[in-house]
Amino acid sequence: MEKNDSLKFNYEFLITSGVILICLVFLVMLPSKNIFQQIILALAFLLFTPLIYVKVILKRSIKSYGLGAGNYKTGLVWVMISFAACLLIFYVLFQYSDLPKKYYQDFFSLAAENFSFFLLYELVILGFYYFVFEIFFRGFVIFSLKNVLGIWAIAAQSILLFLTLWASSGLNWLIVPYLVFSLFAGIIAYYSKSIWYSFIASIVFNILFDITIINIFK
Repeated sequence: MEKNDSLKFNYEFLITSGVILICLVFLVMLPSKNIFQQIILALAFLLFTPLIYVKVILKRSIKSYGLGAGNYKTGLVWVMISFAACLLIFYVLFQYSDLPKKYYQDFFSLAAENFSFFLLYELVILGFYYFVFEIFFRGFVIFSLKNVLGIWAIAAQSILLFLTLWASSGLNWLIVPYLVFSLFAGIIAYYSKSIWYSFIASIVFNILFDITIINIFK
């Protein structure tokens, strides 16, 4: 890479990093009084702003940010590896922490008794947030930063996700499974070059985790 190309590339990296941080700051700082306003903010700063920046400012295809098909064989391999690793991690957490009890108390004492609410929560509410988070963190963040940070872009998106959830809603037991899997979701997206495998894996993992918790305390 020539010197001018390197300077241009670093300049783009700095601008894109600034766009990422601005989106997250506005997402956290702007007031939202209800779920409708939260959805509007999520759409504005986690979906529309990154897509407009990529298409209008950078003039690039959104497929280069993980929205293409990618490599499905690599995606499936990393999905299986991720599930196996998470199974081990959560086996240890179930044995040596209060995670199952605390998680259940935070939400699923209600959901376990109402199957319709459980489906609404898993497929609609979580499905929406998982989708926009996938677009932003696994798509926009990883594929914008990986040319400079390399594999560390995976850690960067996990840290940004953690800080965003912490600043917006505080730390609670409900986000633990998602935060743990977010690192593996980043790995899946990074190596498969597509967010679709990590998105589906995140949804399936969360449903299986929630069903496990419900069955434990049923």
